Amino acid sequence: GWVGELALGDNRLQKIRREGSKEFFQDTGNECVIAEEFICLLLDESGGWDPIIVDMKGTQRQVAKRWRTMIKMQKFDHPKHGMVSAPIFACIWNLTSVDVVNKANKTYANYKVDRVGFHPVDLRPAILSLVKSCEAGEIKTKSEGEGSDNEPIQDNEVPF
Repeated sequence: GWVGELALGDNRLQKIRREGSKEFFQDTGNECVIAEEFICLLLDESGGWDPIIVDMKGTQRQVAKRWRTMIKMQKFDHPKHGMVSAPIFACIWNLTSVDVVNKANKTYANYKVDRVGFHPVDLRPAILSLVKSCEAGEIKTKSEGEGSDNEPIQDNEVPF
C-alpha cells in the first residue's frame, strides 16, 4: 500500500534499484512511484466547479510534461507590462481519455489535454480561493522542499 511522499532531495531516492520498468527502494523493497499532480477545478454537470487532483503516473507523466509545457507557453497582453506569461491558473483545459498502443502492441487508456481558452471572469473567485488554499498549505501541491514556479498572487494583480 501507499507509504508516503518524499521530497526531491530525500537521500532514500539515491538508493533505488530498477527491475524491468519499475523502481524499488533497496532497504524496504517498496515500489517507488513518481507522480505528477495538478490541482484543478472540474466543471460538473450542473455548471458548478469542484476542486480535484489529477494524478499522473507512469506513461501518463509524458502527458503531464507536455501539459506543463503548454501551461508555461501561455501568454497574454497585460495592460501595464505588455506580453507576459499567464499565471498557471489562467486557462481552461479539456482532459479526455484516448486509446494508446504500447511497444508490446497492447492498448491502454491515457490522457489527452487540449487548451479551451482563458477562464471567464465569473470563475475568478473560485480560482483565487483554490490558489490561496494551495498557497496556505490547505491543499498540498508539491512535496516539501520542491519550491514554487509562481510567486503568490495578490487579488489586485490578476488582470482578467
